[in-house]
Amino acid sequence: MSIVIYSDGVLGADRRCVIAGGAWNVHQTSMQKLHIHESKTFAVASAGHLPGPRGLKVIMDTVQGMLLKFFLEDSQESMELTKEIKGRLFSESRTSMIVMTKTDVWFFHADQPTWIEITHHPYYSGNGSPAASVCIAAGLSVQQALEEVPHVSTECGDGCDVVKFSMLKAMKVEK
Repeated sequence: MSIVIYSDGVLGADRRCVIAGGAWNVHQTSMQKLHIHESKTFAVASAGHLPGPRGLKVIMDTVQGMLLKFFLEDSQESMELTKEIKGRLFSESRTSMIVMTKTDVWFFHADQPTWIEITHHPYYSGNGSPAASVCIAAGLSVQQALEEVPHVSTECGDGCDVVKFSMLKAMKVEK
């Protein structure tokens, strides 16, 4: 279970993960849910399960291609989530993700036809969302909210990761 929070140029995610191996075999573990691309030009966070290294590379390569196309073409069509792209990005346990560049933030969802720009709006994903929204509304930072949410939502926690606009590099696109 998870919490992903975006607010005021900061994206963060907890590390708690619940693994179910049958009706009576459920345990909690830690898993990184916020990943920065090796180019340091964007980050991806998901409240659902992110795959191992091979699957994560497919997601990062797909998102990078979408971003390059978007910045190159600067058109809404480049933001379309085709069936092929959805197949690479989403699974039964991962239906949404947040993508952050140096200047913009988007929400992707398996049920949506396009990306949704959320740069100027707080956003919460995962079962800790209600508690996170209260924390942010009360003036806590994303980091502070990620530390407080597990006190009310015990399915969240195990530490957190945070990325800020200032930590990312601008994407270089040659036309």
